[in-house]
Amino acid sequence: MSAPLRELDAAGLDRLVGAGAPVLAEFFGPDCAICRRLEPMLGAVAASAGDKLAVVRVDAGADRALAERLAIRSVPTLILYNRGDARARRTGFATARELRAWIAPEIET
Repeated sequence: MSAPLRELDAAGLDRLVGAGAPVLAEFFGPDCAICRRLEPMLGAVAASAGDKLAVVRVDAGADRALAERLAIRSVPTLILYNRGDARARRTGFATARELRAWIAPEIET
């Protein structure tokens, strides 16, 4: 089962991260094939995490200033935020199982 993902701009991401709850943000490109393959994996993670984790997408090409500020060099890049800080980062494809294992330490604490 997959949950729909919200797409945010820089202001929306900053507000969500600033709230302090865990956030998994995917920085994607609309023409990125790997990003399209990753989307259902993120949807599955969002569905299983429920309200413990917000999973969102940010178009890295639409806001170059945000991509520069966050040092997004390639897509897809995933950044896991918790308590207002970037806690982990990874680039490329991952299965839903791999993503759940990667985020587990942050959403369980």
